[in-house]
This record gives sequence, C-alpha cells and structure tokens, in this order.
Amino acid sequence: MMKKSLSAGYALFLSVALLSAISLLCLSALTFSRTREVSVRAKEKRFYADLNEKNEALLSEWRNEHENN
Repeated sequence: MMKKSLSAGYALFLSVALLSAISLLCLSALTFSRTREVSVRAKEKRFYADLNEKNEALLSEWRNEHENN
C-alpha cells in the first residue's frame, strides 16, 4: 500500500512539474513575441520621424527657393 501511495504521489508531482514547465514555455514565448513587437514599433516610429524631418527640410528648402524667385 505504501508503494502505491508513493508512486501516486510521484505521478502527481511529475504532472504538476510538466504543467508548470509548459506554462513557463508559453509565457516565455508570449513575452518574447511582445518584446519583438514593441521593438519593431519603436523602429517604425524612428523611421517615420526621420522621414518626416527630411520631408520638412526639403519642403522648407523648396519654399525658400521659390520665395526668392
């Protein structure tokens, strides 16, 4: 009887450990995905900010040239 109880406890321990490992893997995958998404958004914001600055500089230069003419 003691052996049966021990193996049942061991099986319960293994199942809890397995579920914990699976949960941890899922959480890690979600965190990595979210981190990557935030990084991509930050790069897009920088790209569009730089593009906007260049466009404003070109527009200002064009206006100055046409005001002089």
